[in-house]
Amino acid sequence: MESINIYCDESSLENANKKYFVLGAISWDRNATKEIRQNLKNILEKYDFHSELKWHNISLGYEKLYKEIIDYVFIDTNISFRAIVVDKEKMDLATYHENDQELAMYKFYYLMLRFFMKSFYKYYIFLDKRNKKDRKRTEVLSHFLKANILNNDIQSEIKHLQEYDSKELLFIQLADFFTGAISFAYEPTQKSDFKKSIMEYIEQKKHSKLSDGSLRTERKFNIFEIQLNREE
Repeated sequence: MESINIYCDESSLENANKKYFVLGAISWDRNATKEIRQNLKNILEKYDFHSELKWHNISLGYEKLYKEIIDYVFIDTNISFRAIVVDKEKMDLATYHENDQELAMYKFYYLMLRFFMKSFYKYYIFLDKRNKKDRKRTEVLSHFLKANILNNDIQSEIKHLQEYDSKELLFIQLADFFTGAISFAYEPTQKSDFKKSIMEYIEQKKHSKLSDGSLRTERKFNIFEIQLNREE
């Protein structure tokens, strides 16, 4: 079996001023991890960058750095990115999620991650660490992903699923960067001209607007807006 690493983050779930929240996952063949890490570190060192590579923290002084990171992600054929976008106003928390926004998020994590599940692969999944009300969320998520593999006769394995502090894992920061950009694209009232320019640079590489989503078959940079009705 081939092995795949998947690094995940979320944006805007708990921000009451944001209409949408986004879950994003960046992935590649596990064997390419060392090379990708070194290439990213080379870019960061080139610009003497020592902060977290997160969308919330981007600043004008590192514009060339962000663009080079974006170029690299779109050029490297090992790397792919997937995100789902959820309209929080249409989530029926009371009926479907026990009035628990956190529970809803992990359910949507399941929906996103199960799209990765294909036969003859081993999956290593790294989630951004968060302060959870229920410490068993990741254990339950792993259980349901394994059940999905079993129930659909997918000859694959979940070898690892655990949360990590993004400060210690550059790849989760990378997922945060692109996830945050998509969240920004779905909030047209935001005012940052610099963030808009970086968002538009990603759109140039993707050849479409981030807020337009993607075809289901898009493999490099896929954005799926979940269509919930008012009753979900």
